[in-house]
Amino acid sequence: MTSLTAGDYLAIAGLLSAFVGLPATIILVMLRRVETGAASFRAEIRSHLQRLDDRVGELESGKVSHLDWVRVTTSHLNRLNALSTQMAELCGKIDGSLGMGAGVMRIARALERGAAGTARQDDDHE
Repeated sequence: MTSLTAGDYLAIAGLLSAFVGLPATIILVMLRRVETGAASFRAEIRSHLQRLDDRVGELESGKVSHLDWVRVTTSHLNRLNALSTQMAELCGKIDGSLGMGAGVMRIARALERGAAGTARQDDDHE
């Protein structure tokens, strides 16, 4: 049986540290970098979420309730109906005061008579 000396133990420890310690150290360094990257990513996500939360808050504070929307729409429809009624009354007053309907019919009859008279004169000359 061979006995191991202190130098042998040191050689074994060196080999173990080379095969186990070095990869473990590299893995630990890489994990710390990943952890740092993940922390910055989480901070960026939190910042985006905070901005979205602020924006949603702004939108919710500015939105109109259904009841308010119905009130405004009804008010505008009532105004439109009143305006339509006023326009109909105005058209009736204009026709009545200016006599446009009767005047147009009188002019149309005069033009028809003039056209008929011109046609008779043309027939007489031939």
